[in-house]
Amino acid sequence: KSLVGLKRWEEARTLAQEALTTFPHQRDFARWSAQALAGQGHVKEAIAELESLASTGQPEWYLLNDLAELQHRAGQTENAYRTACWAALAFGEDKAKVGLFILIGRIALDLRRFDVAARHLKLTQVVRTREGWSVPGEVVYLENRARAAAKQAGETLGDLPNELSKLRALCRRDWEEAV
Repeated sequence: KSLVGLKRWEEARTLAQEALTTFPHQRDFARWSAQALAGQGHVKEAIAELESLASTGQPEWYLLNDLAELQHRAGQTENAYRTACWAALAFGEDKAKVGLFILIGRIALDLRRFDVAARHLKLTQVVRTREGWSVPGEVVYLENRARAAAKQAGETLGDLPNELSKLRALCRRDWEEAV
């Protein structure tokens, strides 16, 4: 995991593969191996590895998040959206998923689903504020971009609730519809 964090891709891949031979049921080693493969520029192969991993058992939300990020990077935008929504539905706390909500917002923008993008970026803001965390400028920028693009397309987004449970329910409908 540290080697992936340091972007020492070749070493990370080699070590993760070795660890998998000793601990074949430890899914994190397979995940880190795929991340290292993507870091080496083999994104499509990494996607295939993560898809294989996600097809066994109940995949963790963060594994699906990794897969959605790679799919998005590879231009598989619809698949990335579906996978990211699957990740959002998986077990895990909202505060751990704020990066996932930003990813859904970015993907929704690419798909010209401006209402979906705005909801998820607002959800990110509400969760972060509730936790006492600052809201990154990227989130505000993306929400403003979604609103401007919607206006240019003749759509009206309207106001979104500030109450977490109401906003989460709106987003959950998006996730269920996508999956």
